Amino acid sequence: MEEFKAYSPHQLRATGFNTKDYAPNQKTGLFTGRLEMKVWGRNANLISFYTLSDGRKISCNTWQNKEYLGIDQLPFGTEVTLKFIRNSKGHITLAEVCTYVRPAGSKCFRDLR
Repeated sequence: MEEFKAYSPHQLRATGFNTKDYAPNQKTGLFTGRLEMKVWGRNANLISFYTLSDGRKISCNTWQNKEYLGIDQLPFGTEVTLKFIRNSKGHITLAEVCTYVRPAGSKCFRDLR
């Protein structure tokens, strides 16, 4: 597996990664976890898969117009804090991704809408 690469659906199938173990997050709030996989969707979206510290396995979409909240630049295995909010349409959506990959600091990517 390449460290930073998001896979196409075809490439993902070849890895044997089971996306059926993952479900969209249904809760608002802050959650910590590990980036397990990412795959390009059909509509300029990036689907990412996480194992949370509470054991849940979630998937979420990010979009090109929000620069994928920086997820496209993260290597697999990165420990992250994910912030989920309820948007104006009532859907739970990923709004912020924070990483703590450098001892000297952190980097956060936010949906500033």
